[in-house]
Amino acid sequence: MKTFDADETWETKAGDMDKEIKLIKERKNDLFPQGRDNCKKFLRECKEKGFDIKIKAKKTKPYWTWYYEVAQPAIVTMTLAGLPDFCKDHESDQAWDGRPDSVEKELGLVDKRKDDKYPQGRDEVKKFLGLCKEKGYNFKIKAKKTKPHWTWFFEVVA
Repeated sequence: MKTFDADETWETKAGDMDKEIKLIKERKNDLFPQGRDNCKKFLRECKEKGFDIKIKAKKTKPYWTWYYEVAQPAIVTMTLAGLPDFCKDHESDQAWDGRPDSVEKELGLVDKRKDDKYPQGRDEVKKFLGLCKEKGYNFKIKAKKTKPHWTWFFEVVA
């Protein structure tokens, strides 16, 4: 997710998106580098999914330039990346915190644990870990003792 410089920044709740869409229409001379229609579509999607947003305004002469971003980057990015199962809370017998610098180790362990279970899918877990490494996200590793092998879950750390 790209971030933009701004002179002013504030957050807006998902319930206020209609007001923001109306303001885009009223700011006829201002600039929207992400595209006016794209911004309105983005705000409607955030409202529908209950995501809060950051509004960033930069004073550019003679008008303002406006940008919109999701306010909860890790969870929302994971969800938008098609990984909502990794945002759920899974029951476990043991849990550990993972960091971006431990991803390679975890990938090796996923490959090594050939008989263990990964309900989220081995390939999806690898994709998730790759995204954590790329974006710098921390994650949680959860293990549940199931016979005869362990069951592993990975989650987003909010």
